[in-house]
Amino acid sequence: MRPKPASNPQSNIGRYARWPILILLFVAIAVYLAKAIEPSLIYSSLGVFHAYPQFQGDRESLVRHLSIPGGISQLLTGLASQWYFDNWYGGAVITGLLAVLFAGMYHLIELHHGRIKVWPATLPVIFALFMYGRYDHPTQWLISLAIAAWAAVIYLAIPIHGPVISAIFGCMILGLCYQLIGGTTLVLAAILVICETAIRKRPLVAGILVPGSICIIWLVGTWWKALEPLQAFVIASPLDKANLAWLDTRARWLCAGLFAAVLFGPCIGLALTLLSPQTPNSGRPKAWLQRLRRLADVAIIVLICLLVLAGHQTQTKYQLAIHKAGMEGDWQAVLNLAARIKDPGQLTPASILEIDRALIHTGLLGQQMFSYPQDPRILALFSLEGIGQGLQFAKRLEIHLDLADLNAAEQDAYELLEVQGPVPFVLEAIARIHMAKDQYEAAKVALQNLLTLPGARQLARGWLARLEGPGGLDLDPELKRLRQFRRLRDEPVKDQLFDQILLDMIAEHPNNRVAVDYLMGYYLLTRQDEKIAANLDMLLAAGYTFLPRHYHQALLIYADRTRQPVQVRGLAMDSSVIDEFSRFNSVARSVKADRAGLARHLASQFGDTYMYYYLFGLSGVR
Repeated sequence: MRPKPASNPQSNIGRYARWPILILLFVAIAVYLAKAIEPSLIYSSLGVFHAYPQFQGDRESLVRHLSIPGGISQLLTGLASQWYFDNWYGGAVITGLLAVLFAGMYHLIELHHGRIKVWPATLPVIFALFMYGRYDHPTQWLISLAIAAWAAVIYLAIPIHGPVISAIFGCMILGLCYQLIGGTTLVLAAILVICETAIRKRPLVAGILVPGSICIIWLVGTWWKALEPLQAFVIASPLDKANLAWLDTRARWLCAGLFAAVLFGPCIGLALTLLSPQTPNSGRPKAWLQRLRRLADVAIIVLICLLVLAGHQTQTKYQLAIHKAGMEGDWQAVLNLAARIKDPGQLTPASILEIDRALIHTGLLGQQMFSYPQDPRILALFSLEGIGQGLQFAKRLEIHLDLADLNAAEQDAYELLEVQGPVPFVLEAIARIHMAKDQYEAAKVALQNLLTLPGARQLARGWLARLEGPGGLDLDPELKRLRQFRRLRDEPVKDQLFDQILLDMIAEHPNNRVAVDYLMGYYLLTRQDEKIAANLDMLLAAGYTFLPRHYHQALLIYADRTRQPVQVRGLAMDSSVIDEFSRFNSVARSVKADRAGLARHLASQFGDTYMYYYLFGLSGVR
């Protein structure tokens, strides 16, 4: 190990003054995470947009995680992620992980360089903050890399003389870490090889560690754990197929940067030490050079902060907030957040569904549906292609709960339970479904599982108290609605056209306004204006007293197309809708342009009308 150069009181003062600044920096990171990132948004996306890291505190779960390489890092990820339900708890947990990783990198670099620069140790923190700013979920990688960094510190801090003994000790650490962090052990092996080669100048030890690490992973992974050869080397790492599927291209590059920052941290520290020699007389830099370096450090920190803030994806935050508000049934919050999206074209299918649900539950679907981008496959049981099973089942579950189709919702919930595990919102949905079906013992099983999750304990205790008290379940309006509109015939789920499913529900409960709006919205999106005209009586039975704007526009299109008047009885109509329809036809006939030019010309005035969607298949462009 390289001896540290002699220090002087001035350098020690600067070194110890560094720690209060670092503490303030991490406090600022915690506040940034809690107030700007809001970890609760990541928590609500687990099991839908991110893989759900399972955590159960029982002995069976611990044994199961101990039996697979990287299982402990997965278990710790699940434990840490449970606290993301609260922004401050989540911010504190993430900051703690970042601090542990930073401290490991700091000590790893300091072991060889007395005059350490702080910012090389902050590089992994920066990449992690970039990922959280994109609302990725790099918690497992932070845990694995922190374990790898501290394992390297332990190896390098223990003075073992003799290359063979050092190599044996290193292989023992690699074997232990493989069980803890899986494929990320290769990063630890690379760090040890780099340190032994470039810093300790012991190429023999490095030469033993290279085949040693490969043999350990091969023997433990393939022979003992019966993994496929490739899987043995990537398990529990970002290259694992189970994890890679949840990472987009940019997230993969950021993961690569995060791992590279940890891997090459010692080399960066060594390079900075070599590039900043001290004067031989004073043992410390000249005064002007010292001030210049401090200014450079400040400039680097400011630049890093600006880059992290610039990397925060506000639009992604709004879309996850829409998803969270939709799960909670806060429909006005959904619409308020949708209004903050600068470009409606950036709305994801999941956000569009939540907006449509909010419009349905607030009675505004017929008024504002085409103020937003639409796709008939979204409302029709989220039947999009190329999306993950978790997302599809989660959105279908929401639709079936809206419609009070309890058997279909139960099937979706148990499919999600099998695919993603005991996600809190899935367990709550299962409990709610069983309570609506008067299956109280089954509901209690789901609620007892919810009690084991920190973010859901209060909710589970509230439901269990209602189950024990007389008439307690009647206090929940959503549960009351599910019981009121559940199917009269308890039949198994079968494949049917979406509109036929809705027609059967409405036949059983004509006053099910949610089902009526889903049906009318589906007819609008599939341009079946004749079905709107044929089912106007449904609006009266569902409690409508006026004809909503888009339904009215569909009737005008039908009358204009078939040259047959439509009789509307019992529903008040707005004459301005007729005027708008006439102006649309007049402008459309007067413009001499191709289809694309006509669409651009009409968008500014009529981009939120059903006529525009009917003609061009576009909406939300006004």
